[in-house]
Amino acid sequence: MLSCLLQRGVVLTDNRRLPLRRRFSYEEIWEPAELRDGANVAAELYRLKSGDARDRERFAHVQATFKNLTGRAVELRARAAHDDGQEPGIIIEPVVLHGQGERPVAFAGAGVQEALLLSVLLADRTGKLLVLDEPALNLEPTAQRRLLRSLRGPGQCLVITHHADLVPVEEPADLSRIVRVAPGPSGARVLRPDLGDLAAGESQRWLRLLEPSHIRALLFASAVIFCEGLTEVKGPGTMVAGHRQDRPARSRSGQHPGHQRGRAQIIRRVRQVPGGLRRALGNRR
Repeated sequence: MLSCLLQRGVVLTDNRRLPLRRRFSYEEIWEPAELRDGANVAAELYRLKSGDARDRERFAHVQATFKNLTGRAVELRARAAHDDGQEPGIIIEPVVLHGQGERPVAFAGAGVQEALLLSVLLADRTGKLLVLDEPALNLEPTAQRRLLRSLRGPGQCLVITHHADLVPVEEPADLSRIVRVAPGPSGARVLRPDLGDLAAGESQRWLRLLEPSHIRALLFASAVIFCEGLTEVKGPGTMVAGHRQDRPARSRSGQHPGHQRGRAQIIRRVRQVPGGLRRALGNRR
């Protein structure tokens, strides 16, 4: 019973996508498709478009979500497949419509395929937990931000991501929804902010602080160096450029010896930072 409830109530996706299937048996298209790796999207779309009123409403929702994510329209074309020596079946192709005609989604780019899969998953999530593993892997930043807005709706969504544009910072409640999982000495550590009962003004200050995507990107950094002003930020580059002023003889590699020494000093300093280097630029207060 628990397994049945989990299968119906939890929708999981993989962080890898398989090529879209085109050919399906007649038995496959009348059952809900397995969408974990995205290969069976065409069969699910055909089932929704050819189903009852509720299914057709979901298909219209898929089209609207896809239009919102990509700015394009999506449709289906299908034909019988019985002359290829295999068992009778059907060939189904989702196509993207544009001013010059239509193009199969399979040849429209990985981002378009990802947007179509997400549109199908978001069309029926009432009463379900939707677990999205790296949904932004193939999406451009604009589509990532549109996806974040689309995730606000009925049902629950758990998003696993390494992309700053999918970190929600639009309302005070978002601050408690951000969870960071980091490696620890005995396994993964779950880190979340302990903000307590923040006043409204303080919550808004945090939201403004986290609004730039390059600030939210610090959540994924293993180490951070804060540079307070232009002196600290541009100092290493100025140090390297200073060796070029006297124009010494070039080495065999085509670089100035001073340039090589300056660059080596910077590399040594960077390697001394535990866990890597991340740089945050801020204004001097």
